[in-house]
Amino acid sequence: MSDWAADGEHGRGMVADAMLRGVTRGQGRWARRLRAGLGPAVVLATLSGPGAARAVADGVPPAFTQEQAERGQAAYRRYCQNCHGSRLDNGEFGGAPLNGQYFARHWGAGSVAGLYDYIRARMPADRPGRLSPQTYADLTAFLLSRNGYPPAGAELTPDAEEQQRMSLRRE
Repeated sequence: MSDWAADGEHGRGMVADAMLRGVTRGQGRWARRLRAGLGPAVVLATLSGPGAARAVADGVPPAFTQEQAERGQAAYRRYCQNCHGSRLDNGEFGGAPLNGQYFARHWGAGSVAGLYDYIRARMPADRPGRLSPQTYADLTAFLLSRNGYPPAGAELTPDAEEQQRMSLRRE
């Protein structure tokens, strides 16, 4: 069972409770990240965990290009494949699956912003938040493409408001 699924003090999960305690005490990595400029929105998105409800204003489908997904695949191979595997579900270091039913269950009810924010705040596990915003957008595009979302005519940008309008819900 993942740490997000386990019950914590307030039903958020053990990891979320631990991070919240660190933020509220002004100690720990989340407080440092707030001071380092990751911003409260990214930290709060992370505290919410994967699959947390996110308001989707317009419900437009995700927008990314095939070329962007290919750049994301190259970044995935470099930064993510050791933990998550070549098939996105067979990593040698136990990273969570990033495809199929697991992806749909954790991300299918939210927005692209929720997925992007989570990746940016938590990955790569050994240096979270250290990639460029565009690389995180490319990685997000790759994950979307590998989960059956079709490419569109425009690239996915790191713009939070634009991403928030993009729904991962399927009709």
